[in-house]
Amino acid sequence: MFVPFHKLRHGAVITVHLLIVVLMLLSNGCRQPNKTAETEETWETWETWDAFRKHWQEKGEVFDYRVHIPGTVPSEKNFAHTPLLKPLLEYDWNDDMSEAEPVDPAKHSKATGLFELPGTRPSLGQWQAGKSVDLEAWQEYFRGQEGFFQAEELKDPAKAENAASDVLQALTVFDDQMAELQRAAGKRPLCRFDVRYEAHLHAMTPHLFVLMKASTCFALRAVAHLAEDDRNAAFTDAKMVIFLAQSVAREPTLISHLVRIAILEQALQVIWQGLAENSWSNEQLGVLRAKLSDVNLVQDLQLALRYERDMFNLVIDQMIRKPVSQWQEDFSGLGDFNPPPDNQVPWLEQNQIRLNQLYMKFGRNLVDVKNGVIDPGIAAAHDHYLDELDKNDPHNLLVALVSMNLSGVAMRFGNTQTGIDHACIAAALEQKKMKDGQYPGEFVDLAKLSVSLARGVPSMLRSRSLGGLNLTDPFSGDPYFYFTGTRRYVLYGTGWDLKDDGGKVIMEGPENTRIDKARGDRVWPYAEAAGK
Repeated sequence: MFVPFHKLRHGAVITVHLLIVVLMLLSNGCRQPNKTAETEETWETWETWDAFRKHWQEKGEVFDYRVHIPGTVPSEKNFAHTPLLKPLLEYDWNDDMSEAEPVDPAKHSKATGLFELPGTRPSLGQWQAGKSVDLEAWQEYFRGQEGFFQAEELKDPAKAENAASDVLQALTVFDDQMAELQRAAGKRPLCRFDVRYEAHLHAMTPHLFVLMKASTCFALRAVAHLAEDDRNAAFTDAKMVIFLAQSVAREPTLISHLVRIAILEQALQVIWQGLAENSWSNEQLGVLRAKLSDVNLVQDLQLALRYERDMFNLVIDQMIRKPVSQWQEDFSGLGDFNPPPDNQVPWLEQNQIRLNQLYMKFGRNLVDVKNGVIDPGIAAAHDHYLDELDKNDPHNLLVALVSMNLSGVAMRFGNTQTGIDHACIAAALEQKKMKDGQYPGEFVDLAKLSVSLARGVPSMLRSRSLGGLNLTDPFSGDPYFYFTGTRRYVLYGTGWDLKDDGGKVIMEGPENTRIDKARGDRVWPYAEAAGK
């Protein structure tokens, strides 16, 4: 029978951060294939892992987690080595890299506790549905927490009436830390956190959650500055949110990119609100576009999936090299299943082969980096295959345990890349209006529009595919839809279901408060979504 991750007794196979990812991703799948997944590789039975690996190496495939590891950078230029953050990854490891303890527990605890916002926090808006951050909800939140206000400030009726001012006052408790990170971003433009990737599933990543908390504070402060009509302060904080997201752009792990995507969504919230309120200057729009143009989530998805495969290959290779008694206990607690009493190494190798076959058939073909496209049909076919998998077959154990829903993963990457593209286009449209006094007509070539407005901003000419900025839907590969409307203009892509709904966002959940990410179009809205 199939046994879920949480039945594992030890962390030698699954760690907490990976479990979080799996639970996140299994909740959002698209089970209906849009296309037929095709692959040149059939499901041959291979005698040994070595033979399987050599077969694919001859075709140019590389099986080595080390090729994905980001290189070191000089400490004095490394944002991760700023004194506020460096203790996060300072650990003493045991000999087999299975356990670690902080070098200085007090400093480590202080670093992990940065930017704490306790309790249940309000939403940071929902730009995809045209919803701004509710600063009054945040005002109420801060006034209900200890440590953000002095007693006399709580009694000030003038501040109680001004939510933005109240939020800015509350966030002053983080002034020193936020200022240090901003100084470090200017003096230390490179970033490489000291993750010990050779520890594979045991690798520590506390920096991800600290960066997420920090970005929340910067994003919230930015929208409060916008509400106070201080666009320069908002612009400074918006740039910092993008910097925090990009600080982990070179990390190969899937969890790193999922956290990065969450931070990028916060950046998009700030940028969208500034655009909706006509707050950004022409120069600021150019800088924001230049910074966003460096984001290539389609390519990053391919790299992350490849790294996850190679990480599990490393785990299995290390298990095979150890005496059976040292790893077999990791499978205790799996209910009725026990590893075969004899021939454990061949059994492990067959599991490893099937795990890699799954990647070769689906994961390897999910992304077309050259054309900047993620194929929803292949993701759905992968998920259907997992649904139909014979989980009573002991050779499928590792596939069942560590394979996750590709639809949930790919949808997140593609939806956020769409948002990044739309932010770049929207900024270009605003710049065009500043220049000509009106938005361009309905048949504008968006790619040429963006490139023509990018003079003096060389990074805008970078692409996630060929030569110029690729402004096409990452799911369909088709150009985005644009036409002028009663509220500025309509800009959208068909999204995951590849169906043109005319720029309609489909809402779901209680009182239609949640966007259906698998259906409806991906829209850059200036009016709140009506829902369905």
